[in-house]
Amino acid sequence: MSNVRYFNPPNNTEQIDQTGIDLKSGDGGGTYNGMNTTDLHTRLSRMEGGWTIFQVASGIVTAVMVGGMGLLLAVQLSTQSNVKDLAGQVDGLSSQVEALPGKINSNLMELNRTLSEAITASRNQAPQVILVPAPAVQPPPQVAPNK
Repeated sequence: MSNVRYFNPPNNTEQIDQTGIDLKSGDGGGTYNGMNTTDLHTRLSRMEGGWTIFQVASGIVTAVMVGGMGLLLAVQLSTQSNVKDLAGQVDGLSSQVEALPGKINSNLMELNRTLSEAITASRNQAPQVILVPAPAVQPPPQVAPNK
């Protein structure tokens, strides 16, 4: 590399190149100074290939996520009418449950009234007299005259 300085300050690569420090390659063999253009192109193509694989994988993951969200939305929209029907049924049941204590109360009051009428009627009734027929009197046995 030439010692010509440009307007821009030297970057780290130029500084390292000037100090003579060896940089190891990605595979652990060779140095920066010993790398030729073919090695650099090979490493660059590997990095670009890795980047392409990353882009494809990211695209697949994004497509799966978008598809999953679409499926979730479709399921929610299809079950929304069922949920509304169930909500109507629950509202109907809740009104019946709210009316239940009133029905129980009216049934208990009716039962209480019936029992109190029965008790009052049994107290006010004249005692019943049951006549038992008197036993029939048997005539005394007749003695036959002796002859």
